[in-house]
Amino acid sequence: DDFDIRAKLMALNAEALECRAAAVQLQQESRMVLTKATEMAKRANDELEQQTLELKAQQE
Repeated sequence: DDFDIRAKLMALNAEALECRAAAVQLQQESRMVLTKATEMAKRANDELEQQTLELKAQQE
């Protein structure tokens, strides 16, 4: 019985470690996606600023 319980606990522990590893991987991927999204938003804002300046220049 003790052996079975220990074996099950070890299996659960291994599963928990796999879950943690997957969570770390997802965190890293999330950070990469957020970084890309931030860069895209910055580019979009820069483009809007440029277009605004061009429109103002045309109106003058």
